[in-house]
Amino acid sequence: MADQDLRAGGEHYTGARIARALVRWHWLFFALAVALIAFGTAGIFKVERSTNTRAFFGPENPEYQLLLQIEDMFVSSDNMILAVSGPEGSDFDPATLEAVREITEEAWYLPHVLRVDSLASFNHSWAEGDEIIVEPILPEEGEITPEIAAQARERAFASEELVDRVVSADGRTFGVAVSIITPDRSKETFQEIMTAVEELADRIETDYPGHEVYMTGTVMASLAFSSAAGRDLNETLPLAAASTVILLIIGLGTFSGVVGSVVVLLGGAAVTLGAGGWLGMSLTPGNAPSPLAVIVIVAATCMHLVLHWRNALGAGMTNREAVEHSVEENLAPITVTNLTTAFGFACLNFSDAPPLRDLGNMIAAGTLCGWLLSIMVIPTALLVLPAMRRRREGLLPRVLRRVGDLCLRFRHAVLIVFAVTTVISVFGIFRIHFNDDFIRYFDHSYKLRRDSDMIEDRLTSLKIVTFVLDSPYESGVFEPQFLDHVEEFETWLKSRPDVRQVSVISQPLKRLNMNLNGDDPAFYRTAETSEANAQLLMLYELNLPVGQDLNTQLSIDRKQTLMSVSLDVTSSAELRWFTEDAEDWMQENTPDIATLGTGASITFARVSQRNGSAMFTGAVVVLIVISATMIVALRSWRYGLLSLIPNLVPAIMAFGIWGVVYGEVNLGSTVVTVMTFGIVVDDTVHMMMTYIRQRRLGFDPRESVRRMLANVGTAIALTSVTLVAGFSIIAMSSFAINAHLGALTALVVAMAFLADLLLLPVLLVTAEGKKE
Repeated sequence: MADQDLRAGGEHYTGARIARALVRWHWLFFALAVALIAFGTAGIFKVERSTNTRAFFGPENPEYQLLLQIEDMFVSSDNMILAVSGPEGSDFDPATLEAVREITEEAWYLPHVLRVDSLASFNHSWAEGDEIIVEPILPEEGEITPEIAAQARERAFASEELVDRVVSADGRTFGVAVSIITPDRSKETFQEIMTAVEELADRIETDYPGHEVYMTGTVMASLAFSSAAGRDLNETLPLAAASTVILLIIGLGTFSGVVGSVVVLLGGAAVTLGAGGWLGMSLTPGNAPSPLAVIVIVAATCMHLVLHWRNALGAGMTNREAVEHSVEENLAPITVTNLTTAFGFACLNFSDAPPLRDLGNMIAAGTLCGWLLSIMVIPTALLVLPAMRRRREGLLPRVLRRVGDLCLRFRHAVLIVFAVTTVISVFGIFRIHFNDDFIRYFDHSYKLRRDSDMIEDRLTSLKIVTFVLDSPYESGVFEPQFLDHVEEFETWLKSRPDVRQVSVISQPLKRLNMNLNGDDPAFYRTAETSEANAQLLMLYELNLPVGQDLNTQLSIDRKQTLMSVSLDVTSSAELRWFTEDAEDWMQENTPDIATLGTGASITFARVSQRNGSAMFTGAVVVLIVISATMIVALRSWRYGLLSLIPNLVPAIMAFGIWGVVYGEVNLGSTVVTVMTFGIVVDDTVHMMMTYIRQRRLGFDPRESVRRMLANVGTAIALTSVTLVAGFSIIAMSSFAINAHLGALTALVVAMAFLADLLLLPVLLVTAEGKKE
């Protein structure tokens, strides 16, 4: 009877012809598969790691465009920030000040240095009779005595330009900012700079016992960005491959099936990475998981082919007949599932982030190539290699049939549980908020993250929003009315508890104006005429240390000035709220100078929101196209629409659980719904095609469900476990975008397995109108 059932399903003429061709000419197709793998592998040598920390900003991103415009307007450079922290409890310790002075001097000898800013390079001015005396806060040479340190402390804390910027509020930690102009921003150049900085830091810590040097900056971030991509390939990829092979051995129980599957998986991974090389893509942390994802996705196709072959052998077919039967019966469902999976990933092209678009394209290409490799390699492996398979039916098929029986017996309870859980999950989704901070994309295994956290804790905030204040007046930034508006905005900013420090050109102008008026505090304000303000600025510029100018604060035509605001916030949501408040305040109170907040921090803070909006369009497209594909593949409007329920519910449940347990999502989370819809539909396709086949053979709905679980239940369970395990390994990534993407995808797949195993059988029987 089982033999008759298996043979009765193989009446599809086209599938039978293709299956016979694949088996008859299996060596030819195997040779074509080897050629495809070789071609893909050749592309791997064209892949280069990216050091561009702004790779996640698309060229059409308006915040990124504004950031580039501002960098064109003012002198832009890469940087390194070194923070020298003295012994615990120290306050302007003389040894710490000497260390700051030495780092400042030595930093000028770093490769490609443009400028060095620190307490040692800052001048202090005061009135002495009719003269203004200007001298460095720290002496350029000689011993720094406790008396000199005390004087430096008094002068530093008297300046609003320094505290929480280059000196901490407790006087323990001091910052040295090194501006760098590189010729090519290559990894080799950044590594040269980083090596020199690390040597300087090590030397300072050796020469000044009890002191610690922390570092951060765009140079360090660029190298960490490149390293993150390499880590995912070198650490998680082998682990994923090993876990998948172990699951194949356990689940397939056959030597030939495992060997053929491993060839397909490794070949698919090579083609995936090679496709990126041939298409000119740079390897970033955002697309580095693509080979790993293809391994676990293609493993599902291999499992279906091999397990169906095993079942056919158990039904009494010869090896050749079993291979033909497996290919014939699976050709339609694996074609549909791989096409829908590839399309789901291809819809990542709606993403606003180029690395995620690359991720989608690479996985889509790898999935399609893996599908081709599976039908070209697996038949040869099954025909040529010894099977060495287990003869006995495992426990899993019996358990699945039992679960199916229980679900049908209590189908109303199953429907109620899933309905209630889905509704509750919706409330969990409302707890989710976006949180994108580039530094916190890296976990604490990176020195960049550890040191950046220490710098923010001990010295200054790295969350900075800048405002380009454009003077509408003929005299530019020197116009008193413009400077009054700047003062109003600065006063409002300082009244906010989330503002840590404000830096703007009017601050030194006010200080110099006070100096010119006998250090009278009543004159700590800008001058009353544009000419006087211009003279103050000239005086300030003439007394800047060697190597410094105002091009980082003023435009060349002196019509725009840059205001930097350091924030004491813990999430990107707070960063967005502050920026929106500041923009709204200017529109209402100083409309003549109203502008938008910008900078790398706020651009990253808004990237998930922007990408989420873009991916909503992608989700709609995926839903429409895959729904239409299901209707065509199943040849039924009813079944096609019914299949949407077990494919939409898992995403709702997964995000609801995530919202309750974790709450935060980042850029990687925004693409999960789109890409997983193509993945989770795979199991539904196999189950419903099998169910429909059983119905056409004359079995009633309940029996068709039992036979569906008996025929494909094991494969569905194994593929789901493989997918969950594989994406859980991606969740172990040290880069938060990939970690969130992997964890959420694993959760969605797990929920999808439960929906297919428990909910789908109930929906099928209920839809047929059958009663207990």
